[in-house]
Amino acid sequence: MQAESGVEFFTKCGSLACGTEAWVANPVKRLTEAGVDFTWHENGTAVEKRFPYLSVPQTHVAVSDAAGGFVNPKRMIQAQNIVMMMTAAGNEMTRVGDDETRRDNSDEGNDDTRRGNSNGPFEKENAFANKNLVVLESAVAVRAANGESPFVETAEGGARVAKLVVLAGGAYIKALAKVSGLTATTKSGSNNQQVSLDASVGVASIRLSRRTVLLAEVTSNEATSTLKHMPTVKYQWAPSENSGCDDQSNSSATTPAQTSTSTHGANEQMSVYVLPPIRYPGPDPPQGWYVKIGGGANDFFDDDTDENNTVEALREWMAGSGDDAVADRLHEVLVSLMPRTNFLTLVTKPCVTTCTADGELQIEKLGPDGAVVAVSGCQGKAAGPADAIGRAVARQVVETLKEQAGRGG
Repeated sequence: MQAESGVEFFTKCGSLACGTEAWVANPVKRLTEAGVDFTWHENGTAVEKRFPYLSVPQTHVAVSDAAGGFVNPKRMIQAQNIVMMMTAAGNEMTRVGDDETRRDNSDEGNDDTRRGNSNGPFEKENAFANKNLVVLESAVAVRAANGESPFVETAEGGARVAKLVVLAGGAYIKALAKVSGLTATTKSGSNNQQVSLDASVGVASIRLSRRTVLLAEVTSNEATSTLKHMPTVKYQWAPSENSGCDDQSNSSATTPAQTSTSTHGANEQMSVYVLPPIRYPGPDPPQGWYVKIGGGANDFFDDDTDENNTVEALREWMAGSGDDAVADRLHEVLVSLMPRTNFLTLVTKPCVTTCTADGELQIEKLGPDGAVVAVSGCQGKAAGPADAIGRAVARQVVETLKEQAGRGG
C-alpha cells in the first residue's frame, strides 16, 4: 500500500509482549499462527538484558519480534484513499473540497485522527470523488426511502445520491442511524424486510468507551540514542486474578480490580500498550518526542436513546483532556516500566472506542432496500486489521449491489 500510494505510514520497529506466562500465551499463539519468528525471554532479567531501558517483574516472561511496529493513522487513511481511488478511477482522482496534493507527506509524527476534533464528524465535507465513487469524511444524515436511491445530506446543505451508501461513523454510528431514521434490513425469501434495530446485534449494539492516552515527552537525545531501537510494547501491569469481566459499565477504570463487560479479555483489561518515542510536529501536543501509553479497562458511556445527548456527550468528552485519574495511573505504570527514562512534560488526550459484547465487527444492512451498509465495533483496533475490515465491508457491498441488479436497481 505504501508503494502503490507513495505515502509512508508504517514504522517497523519490532514488538514486545511482556507479562505472566499465561498472559503471554495469547501473543505466542498469534505469532505462531501468523508464521512470525519471535524470541522467547524466560524471565524479567532476560527482558531487561535485551531491553535495558525497561524494568519488569522477575516472574514476567516475554516474546519479541522484528516484524511489528506502528502506523501513522492520518497517513494510513490517506494511503488507503489513494489506493482505493486509483483502483476505482483508473489512476484518476479528484479531491472534493480542497486542493490537497495526492502525495502530501508534509506532516511529521503520529497525528492520531481519533483525538482532538471536538465537533465530531458532522462538520466539514472532505472527499475524494469520481463518477462511480465518493468518499465523504462527514455527513449530517443518510436518507433512504423504499424504492428510491439513498442520499447523503452534508453539513453545508448539499446532498449526494448513490446506489449504495457505506456508513462508517465510528463512535457516531448509532446517532447517525437514529437521526436518519434507518432500520435494519433482513432477508425473508426473496424479499427484504425492515425490522427495528435490535440492540443485541448490529450497530445498535455498539457501546462507546471513554479512553485516555498519555503522551510523555523525552529529550531528542534520548529518543535518538537510548530509545532509538525501542519496540512497541504490550505490558501486563496488573495481576491476572483481577481480570474478570464483571459488569461495571460506568467504571472509572482507575484501579486494577475495576473491570467492565467488554470485548477486552484478560490480556486487554489488565495491560497497557507503549509506543516508542515518536516526533510530533506541534502545535498539539507541542513539538517534540513523546512516548505514548494507553490501555486498561473500558469506561463506558451511559446508553442514551436520545441521539442529541449522545453526540453532545461525545463532543464534551473529546473537547476535554481525558480522565485525570486514568492518566495518573498510566503515568505510574510508565515510570515503573521505564524508571531510567527522563520524562519531561506530560500531555493527556481523550479518545473513544466502539465495543461489542462478542468482540466482533458489526456490518449491517440498513434502510428499506438494504442500500445503506453500516459498519462499526472495531474495539479500538481498526488500524492493524484495516485491510481485513475493508474486505469484509467490500464483500457486503458487492453482495448488496448484486441484489440490487437482480431487482433491476
